[in-house]
This record gives sequence, C-alpha cells and structure tokens, in this order.
Amino acid sequence: MSLRISSIALVMASPRELKEAFVTGYEGGSPYEILLIISSVAIGLIFYQSFSRLIDHGWEEIMLEALAFPIPIILCQSVYLYESGVSYLVILLVCSFLALTIRVPVESTAASKRQKDAVTIYRSSMMLLTFVAILAVDFKVFPRRFVKTETHGYSLMDVGAASFVVAAGFVSPRARGKKGISAKPSRILSVMAMGMIRLATHKGIEYQEHASEYGIHWNFFFTLAFLILVPSLFPGPSFVLPVMIMFTYQYALIAEGVQEWIVEASRETQGPLYEQLFAANREGILGCVGFSALYLMGEFVAKTCFWDNPHTY
Repeated sequence: MSLRISSIALVMASPRELKEAFVTGYEGGSPYEILLIISSVAIGLIFYQSFSRLIDHGWEEIMLEALAFPIPIILCQSVYLYESGVSYLVILLVCSFLALTIRVPVESTAASKRQKDAVTIYRSSMMLLTFVAILAVDFKVFPRRFVKTETHGYSLMDVGAASFVVAAGFVSPRARGKKGISAKPSRILSVMAMGMIRLATHKGIEYQEHASEYGIHWNFFFTLAFLILVPSLFPGPSFVLPVMIMFTYQYALIAEGVQEWIVEASRETQGPLYEQLFAANREGILGCVGFSALYLMGEFVAKTCFWDNPHTY
C-alpha cells in the first residue's frame, strides 16, 4: 500500500520535486572506493610521464593527455567504474611499466620547479574531477552514492568541496611566505556577487534546492568569501590551531548536541531577522568552521612541504 502511495506521489510531483528527490536522501559509499576513483589521476599522471619522454609535442601529446586524464576520470566517475574503469587503470599501469623500461636521455628538473608542479597537478586534477562530477550529477550514469551526503557518510562530491578549500590554502600568500597581506574588499565583494547571482538565478528558474547542503540561501560562494577573511582572523600557518578548531567543533557537534540541532531543528523562528537567517542557513554558516580548519591546515602543509622545502618533489 505504501509503495502504491509513493508511486502516486511521484506521478503527481512537479519536475522540480522530482529533480530534488533524485539528488536527495543519500549517505555516500565506501571511502576506499573514493580513493580508487581519485587514484585515476595519479595513475594517469604516471602513464603520461612515462610516455611523454618518448613522443614529440603536437597531436601525439594531445592524444596522450586524453588517454591519461579525461578518459579514466570519466570512466571512474560513472556506473562503469568496476566494469571498465578498473580494467583501464590496470592497462595504464602495465603500459607505464613497459614504457619506463625504455631508457632515453632526460633533462634534470630543479627542485623548485618540481614542487610547483606538484601543487599545479593537485589543483588542476581536482578541478577536472569536480567539473566531471558537477556535469554528470544530474544523470543516471553518475552513481547516486557519489552525490553529496545528507547527514553523514563518505561521498565523492563532499571530497570535492573540501579539496577546493585545501587547494586555496596551498597557494595562499601566507603559505608562500608573503607577510602583511590583508584581505582585499574587492575580492570578497566579487565572490559575494557571484554567490548572489547564483542565489537569484536558482530562485528565478526554480532550480532544485538541497537545503540540507548549505541551507535555504547560502551557497559555496559565500563560504569562499568567508575564507578570504580567514588569514585576517587567525594566525598562521600553524599546525596546532586548525587541529584545535577541528577537535573543538567535533566536540560541540557530538557532545553538545550541535549536530542533532543542525539536522533536526526547524528552519523557521520568530526571533530577529539575523536569527531567522541563521536558522535557515545553519549548515552553510557553521560549515565555515570546518572549512576554516581545512584552509589553515592546507596553509601549514603547503608551507612546510612545498614552499619552504627546496627538496620536495
């Protein structure tokens, strides 16, 4: 009987409600599966570096890049992950091993160049993974366990949002040793403007909303705008400070009932406007605490392992 009622409800639902149902109510998948998908970038890089020594620049390099990066990334972020994606990664590894057995003269690369390459590769691969996920999320070829989780769990798209923040910390002025640089109001206003445009367009076209992600009005652009202020609000780069923020916030979530309040509390309140806005957007606003810790940790890791270490590669 309940199944029949659910079927009738789906038939009577609007296109927007159907789209919201399609991306709502998931708890992710296995963290090992996420590592497998992300490994497609590392394996593709090994394959590319192994064969780039043996070919000339031009159409051959374009073909090599296509085989090494877009194809495995797309395969691994689809329902064909185990059917074709894993096999493709194995083939890339085998071919890479065979290519490495061919010796050719290789010019030495300075350590400073190698460390910059590492940061560039991380940021570009993260962007490519994210673009594929965003474009594919509305289609059935993108497994539902990869979409953002509702209340808990592991998902590929959650990793993507956190990776953007970590990447921002990697290349922050403080991580690169620049001092006395404060947040520019123009940068904050420009990112806020993008957030307002996104909010207005989504409301205007009645695009599906996932309120448990960031709230009713909040979106990731507003989070990025807040992160521009983080260097002005917290000292760094530091290892202790982001760890303290993480532990304190996690304690508040579990021991003080903040997580339960975030998940179950009503979004409507009779208090002042700022209380109404906070209740409606609590996920996005409180999420800035965790993202701040990730940003600060990214600064520390990059300064320690990349920018201040000439032997990193």
